[in-house]
Parts: sequence; structure tokens; C-alpha cells
Amino acid sequence: MKNNGIMIPDVLGSTPDMAESLFAFLHGSTPEKLAILNLAGVSWIHPYGAVALFEVCRYFHRLFQKRIHLTGLRTPIHAYLRRIDFFERGKDVVYTSEPFSTKDDMNRSLSSSNMLEISPICASHQIYDVTTRAQRILTCWLGQTHADIGRIVTLISETCSNAVDHSGDKGVITIQKYEQKYFTEAMLGIGDIGQGIQQSLMAAHGSIAPTCVGYIQKALAGFTARPNKRGGLGLGRIRDIAVESGGNLYIRSETGSVYISSSGTIVKENLFSFPGTQISITFQSKRRD
Repeated sequence: MKNNGIMIPDVLGSTPDMAESLFAFLHGSTPEKLAILNLAGVSWIHPYGAVALFEVCRYFHRLFQKRIHLTGLRTPIHAYLRRIDFFERGKDVVYTSEPFSTKDDMNRSLSSSNMLEISPICASHQIYDVTTRAQRILTCWLGQTHADIGRIVTLISETCSNAVDHSGDKGVITIQKYEQKYFTEAMLGIGDIGQGIQQSLMAAHGSIAPTCVGYIQKALAGFTARPNKRGGLGLGRIRDIAVESGGNLYIRSETGSVYISSSGTIVKENLFSFPGTQISITFQSKRRD
């Protein structure tokens, strides 16, 4: 019987919480089905969706010791994944055999102010490379909030450093620019499949919260796994800058998530278990004429 794999719903370009169905595939599916992910129904992908898909492929590969096959790629989706180096960065864990014409390739440039391709963050020099690109990109996008750019870049560096220092895994990051009618959005996706915020903080502080969400909220309050117990600017400052700009912050770790915007905070517990921490950050700026 032909294995058509699992149909991925059209959630990778939606709000981060909608990507939960992606993690739910871990439960109740056979290894044979999980080895093939059918993206025929996917019409759009945001940075968080790209990172979530990338980390799901890495996790399935870790479980089954075989590369994950992506099928059913629409041409724009295939072109986007190629543009962000999805298959190049993940060549050891994911592949596609879908035909593709190079005439459909998106323009690329290492000096692009539109996008930071999926980039590994598993060593100090890679964090430097990422933050250097982020500085250039954000300066171009968020010119009217220039005072925040240095702080944002520092926060990105800290978030990447956390993935390297405390997750027990390598992380990845991608950034994308979107021009809306009255403003520009800078969207970041960051993720790893390491030990997660709860396990990281428990190792440093012991039991300080009853749930995964509680540990995420502790991290937002400044708790850190660093030896000196100082978290620097931390996730709390990322939250403040993002929300003040009109954007938002979404953090998912293990079985809990916290979504924060100007409308308030939404917490969810008892999600399907998935390792590590996945973060979506959106900054906004009024469009410059």
C-alpha cells in the first residue's frame, strides 16, 4: 500500500499557536507515515512555521534515523524553502524529490535586507554572524525605531546564546520582512529541540514552578540558567519592545506556551509534548515614506 505520509494543514503561515497541529503529529502516527510529510495543502510559510517544520524534521530524524521526505510542494512554497536554505541547512535530516525549475528561484543575496536564511546557532562565531546580519536587516526595516535596534540585536544574541548554552542542542533562526499597508513587520523564528526552559531552569534553581507555563513565565521574569544567575536583558525585555512596537512574542517549550501581545497574555498548558523551545517574535515599525 502506497504511503502518502501525513498531510500538513495550512497553518505554517498563520499565527504561531496554529502550528500546534504540526507537533500533534508526533502522537498516534506510525514511523512510516512520519517519514513523509505532504505539504500540498500549505499555501504560505512564516519564519516560525519554517523553524517549526525544520525542528519537526530534525526530531523525526532523531527518532527514526532516516531523512524526512517532503512531498506535494507548491512551486511558491518550494521556492521559498529553497530561498531560506531549508534543504541545504537540513540536508542531513530532510529532502524533497519534487521537480523544480530554476527559473522559479527567488533572488538571493547575502547582503539582503529582506531575509535572514535559516541559520544554525551552535557556536559563538555563528551567533556573531547572525546578529551582524540582524543589525543590518533591522536597521533597514525599522528606521523609525532606531533607538531600539541595538537592544533588539542584543536580545537576539542573548536568545541565540541561550539555545547554545542551555538547551543541549543547536538552534536555528530565520528572519523575514513583510510590508503591510501602514507598517513594516520584522518576524523572527528561533528554535531548538534541546531540554527546554523547564529542565534548564530546574537544573539551576530547582523546582520553582508547578507547570511548563510557570517556567516560561519565570524566564520572562528574568530567571536564567546562567551560572551567575543573571539573565541580562532577557526574554522580558524582548516582550516589552515587541509589544510596545505593536508586535508580539510567542514562546512554546515542552508542553506549554505563552503568547503576549498588546491585547494581553494567553497561556496554554498540556500541549502535545515536543522537546526544546520554539520562539516567534514580531516587531513593527511605521512605514517610512
